[in-house]
Amino acid sequence: MTRLAFVEPPYGLGPIVDFDLEPVADAAGLYALTGGTIRLFLLDAARHLPAYRPIIAEADLADLADLGDAVGVTVYVVVNPAEGAWSVNLAAPVLVGAGGRARQVILDRGDWPVRTPLAAALAA
Repeated sequence: MTRLAFVEPPYGLGPIVDFDLEPVADAAGLYALTGGTIRLFLLDAARHLPAYRPIIAEADLADLADLGDAVGVTVYVVVNPAEGAWSVNLAAPVLVGAGGRARQVILDRGDWPVRTPLAAALAA
């Protein structure tokens, strides 16, 4: 389990900023993000969505990685479970620095939808 400290609360989850990130058993690259009574699922984008290459503003990386670049930052996408077809939110990734500092960002560049069917995202 990894302890995460968000630099500001993830969207809709304020005022919580402290979370635990734990791998889901038998599901490589899938994680449970928990804080208080909240539980979300995050998918490691580099592992499962190699075509997903969002442009992250340097300001969003500045307090997560050394020198304000993406080295040492892992990008996760929120998985939205639903009956029938699960989806992933490609418009608001969660960035996690090597030291456990995290931030959720809203992408202002690129055409990344809020709800992409998980099967379609994995196939891309």
